[in-house]
Amino acid sequence: RGRLGDKTHDDREAGLKKALEAGGVEILEIKAADSEAEKAMNVMQDLLNRYDNIDLVITTADSMAQGAQRAVEAAGAKTLVYGFDGTIPVVEMTAEGKFLGSTAQSPYNMGAMGVENAVKAVKGEKVEARIDTGAEVITVENAKAYLDNINKLLGN
Repeated sequence: RGRLGDKTHDDREAGLKKALEAGGVEILEIKAADSEAEKAMNVMQDLLNRYDNIDLVITTADSMAQGAQRAVEAAGAKTLVYGFDGTIPVVEMTAEGKFLGSTAQSPYNMGAMGVENAVKAVKGEKVEARIDTGAEVITVENAKAYLDNINKLLGN
């Protein structure tokens, strides 16, 4: 998880923990890696040394998923890695089967809806306190289509 006390990571952790526990998944540990790939790699190496079998690691940011994946790969472990953010490098590696997946927020919608609501605010119109811009679970099955859509939005 990202830095302790960071609301984004606190909320992501709380949601993941609630869903995993509701699904009967045993959570071994939750460790902060401050959204840094190198710290996440070190945390994952430590966990792999302390536990005989880790089926899955879920991070609250793709940067940490990349570090965890490096540790898993170096150890020759079969641990699945899942990230959060839907960054292009992680989505590309998901398409290649190196990641279980990532949850992608929509940066395009975030930008467009942010501008729309900023204009509303300037005009004195009501703006919701929370605006859902959508999220998508990226897996090997839809990673290529997701990347194609991102490239289309970027004009590539």
